[in-house]
Amino acid sequence: AGRWDRFVAAHAHGTEGIKAAIRAGVRTVDHGSMMDDEAIQMLLAQDYTYYVPTLYVGVIVPREGAAMGIPPEQVQRSTEMMRYRNATFRKALEAGL
Repeated sequence: AGRWDRFVAAHAHGTEGIKAAIRAGVRTVDHGSMMDDEAIQMLLAQDYTYYVPTLYVGVIVPREGAAMGIPPEQVQRSTEMMRYRNATFRKALEAGL
């Protein structure tokens, strides 16, 4: 992304994908659910990639997904990811991201 001077949004949940996206120079890391301390430091050390956490979907799907017609396995997955997402968001805020 950076080499080609293009704005790219990386929809990344996993730690290695997040770091690869930052190294590639994407404009945004969307979701970032499992971002570790190293990835947070990578983001803090530069000024071209932004962290765009997905917070609302992570709350509404576990709470109301079944009533919304979302398949049970997707509701379960979202419920499990909420734990990671919340911890990551908290760490990012505490780090000043």
